[in-house]
Amino acid sequence: MAILYHSAMKILIQGPQSERTALIIDIMKEYGTDVVACAFPLTSRNSIRDVPCYVSVEEAYEKHDPFDASIIVCDAQSVKSLAVEAIYSKIELIIIVPNGVPVYDCLALVQEAAENNVRVLGPGSKGILNPGIGLLGLLPLNTAFPSLNDFQTGSLAIVTRSGSFGLSLAYTLKQKG
Repeated sequence: MAILYHSAMKILIQGPQSERTALIIDIMKEYGTDVVACAFPLTSRNSIRDVPCYVSVEEAYEKHDPFDASIIVCDAQSVKSLAVEAIYSKIELIIIVPNGVPVYDCLALVQEAAENNVRVLGPGSKGILNPGIGLLGLLPLNTAFPSLNDFQTGSLAIVTRSGSFGLSLAYTLKQKG
């Protein structure tokens, strides 16, 4: 059973066209995640890593089927506006990667999410890894940990605030059988 993420989900990345965003897209696609589009108000090129880019979620919706999840990778000050845009677009799951988001912004967007039946992970979330199915976020960017392909499906879910701790625990449990 998938927890929050399953293989048929269509993913939107909300964030600037940067090398960091490109790296996150590369890793997610390598792991089999269906990254469908990118959206950011200051978009200047048509695509990043063969993923089409748009200036808004609304514009992305015009070209693609509805998105199941959005991953927000931007500066902390831009999080609220991007998250609210995703919430009003009825994206069911929003993963907010940046830390340092102002507390009042977090309170406002969590209230909006609750009123619109949207789930929010973060701020400061490293994402979701569902072994053998896909990755939402940037869990493997720390090269001190094993490859995502070293993890496997099972009957246990690990939910933690720390991506490093979660990966360490999963790896240790796998080693112990």
